[in-house]
Amino acid sequence: MKKGILFFAVLAFFFSSCEKVALTQAEEVDLSEKVDRLSFDSKEAFRSVMLEMSDAERNALSHRLKTTLFSEVSSLNIEDDPVLSCDFRDVLQTKAGTRFKSLYELGNYEDLIPDEKLAALLNARGEIEVGGIIYKIAEEGTYYYAKKRVDAFNRNYESFRSMKGSRIDIMTEKLGDGIFRYDTFRTDRAEDTPEVPLSPQPETKGLYYGQPPTPAIVSQLQLLDYGQYPRYCSDAKTWLGNIIQSIFGRNKSFDYSFSDDWRFTSKFYYYDYLFWESIGAVTKYQKKGFLGIWSQKPAKEIYVGWGDIVLETDIKGNPLEFPKNAPVFCVQDKQYNKYTKADEDVAYVLGLYLSQEDIDKAVGYGVKALLSTIKSKVGQDVSGNDKVCVVGPRKIYTIIPASGKANTDVSKVSETFYFDPTIYVSSEYFSLPSGVGGFFAWLAKIVKDYLDMPNTRLVSGSVQTAVKTPEGKIGAMSIIKPEKK
Repeated sequence: MKKGILFFAVLAFFFSSCEKVALTQAEEVDLSEKVDRLSFDSKEAFRSVMLEMSDAERNALSHRLKTTLFSEVSSLNIEDDPVLSCDFRDVLQTKAGTRFKSLYELGNYEDLIPDEKLAALLNARGEIEVGGIIYKIAEEGTYYYAKKRVDAFNRNYESFRSMKGSRIDIMTEKLGDGIFRYDTFRTDRAEDTPEVPLSPQPETKGLYYGQPPTPAIVSQLQLLDYGQYPRYCSDAKTWLGNIIQSIFGRNKSFDYSFSDDWRFTSKFYYYDYLFWESIGAVTKYQKKGFLGIWSQKPAKEIYVGWGDIVLETDIKGNPLEFPKNAPVFCVQDKQYNKYTKADEDVAYVLGLYLSQEDIDKAVGYGVKALLSTIKSKVGQDVSGNDKVCVVGPRKIYTIIPASGKANTDVSKVSETFYFDPTIYVSSEYFSLPSGVGGFFAWLAKIVKDYLDMPNTRLVSGSVQTAVKTPEGKIGAMSIIKPEKK
């Protein structure tokens, strides 16, 4: 059988087809024509650029912009720009030596857009146009409006920044006619003591625990006994916080103090910009300076690691029914991740319904328990794969393996640790099992209804991070999506 490829998006949160992007080839880009902001015909087109373009091609697109977030302050006429003047007025007045710094560094975009590949495609205002909608990323959230509202947005931007608009849902405010703000960076800084929930003992009877891939040792900081250091829970405590979290996720910063003037701060984040989403962690080593302002300083080493990551995506639209005779089955294959440029062993489990009890096991006992459930229901051990994607009738679950990153002589380590939103399934795997051919029609319907996909939720996960100071002091912490008590 001629090999065919079906694919559907998981973490990008919109199922996508292989439509050609107008700006996918470098020769199609007129580099002599500078534009105010990059424009993409659709979200699929933008995702194709993020996932399929080489770094060189993506840089060529970035060079089309008159100004970018990586432009130096000295090269910009900030005072005459109605948006930049609002974003950077206070910063320019309070921070010395800003002339040769980039907007990305000066404007806190390192925190707002940790993924520099994404940041490179935005103009100096933090804007991009996708599907006829302009998105502008700022500390208050992601503004969005139709292109015809540009003048109204520019005129009123300063008032929009402090305005509380009419709330149209738990995360979105209407600020004016056709102008909205999505609360991308809803966050809390924890000043209280670490939260250390009790870990339950797994009920091992009847469970088979496979062995997930052992992450490579990238740093001696990875081998610390993290049980001896603070552990924080990233979940909400109030009923309103839980409602917000159930829809969106939770972004919360935590500090580890070496002294009154030195600390490191970490965040386990999940950012939804509406046209793209990121999940990852950031750790920064900081010193308190004049007026109590914290600034980044080089540490001897910074380590960020993660594990037990489970994502959940609802399948919206008309109820989907699996073909009656189609068995639950598993496909295991090697896949090239276009974003990370690395091969991955990926398992696709199709037609499996996971109950809330099954998912609670992942939250309570770790990914091993969920992998055990999959083995008991499918009959295959998928624990040795780099990634596992489970597609059921109403939900898709993505299981991401443990890994880590460490750098020396840096002030920050930022890692967006899940990129490629696409599962590639070869049709040759569907040719033999009875009834499996019906999956073609089912998957085709998913692709057709991709625009109905909602935000994906982070069900569970943990981050371990540590800093070694120039003097040799070591601090560490864990940030978890909570275990069940």
